[in-house]
Amino acid sequence: MLMTLNDIHLTLPANNGDVPILRGISLSLPRAKAIAIVGPSGSGKTSLLMICAGLLRATKGSVCLEGTDITHVEEDGLATLRRDNMGVVFQDFHLIPTMTALENVSIPLELARIDGAEARARSLLSDVGLPHRFDHYPSQLSGGEQQRVAIARALSMQPKLILADEPTGNLDQETGRAIMDLLFERVRAQGATLVLITHDPLLAKACDAQIHIQDGKVVAV
Repeated sequence: MLMTLNDIHLTLPANNGDVPILRGISLSLPRAKAIAIVGPSGSGKTSLLMICAGLLRATKGSVCLEGTDITHVEEDGLATLRRDNMGVVFQDFHLIPTMTALENVSIPLELARIDGAEARARSLLSDVGLPHRFDHYPSQLSGGEQQRVAIARALSMQPKLILADEPTGNLDQETGRAIMDLLFERVRAQGATLVLITHDPLLAKACDAQIHIQDGKVVAV
């Protein structure tokens, strides 16, 4: 297994007392598979994805990547681990506003001192249909174009694990289909694991497996 989650709980403080978000989730994420996380809004899907990425700390439980427990790794170590092993696509993109599309995709490669960073970034932006947007800043891009830049950046380091929160949510049907074809191709070609949150039943059905979450618990796999 690429990643295992054991008895994950997440409780967040609120004015009226602690609020349980995740309630004892245990999962195994195999290599080279596409897995959809589905469930109603507010069921804990995004929180679960953020815990997988090490961007949110579980209140209880452990997360292991390739057999190594990353639950208590300090922040700098987690940042390096994410850079080298994961690609994360957020709903709100998280692009750097002062950098062009090309620079946003190049930056993880440059930080990792990868040769040919710019050439790879250009290739990825072309793959997502943006060869004409290299020098545009996020504010000059539509929401769908920003989403595609974010996807290109997530793929830049050829990650073992791709985590995507509604990756086609801001895209038209044709572009969304092309992006998912690209993501599924990376799963096959690179042996990557793709975990995506989606409300699209057709997209979920196209994955190798579905994980259904409700009220912070896995109710079906």
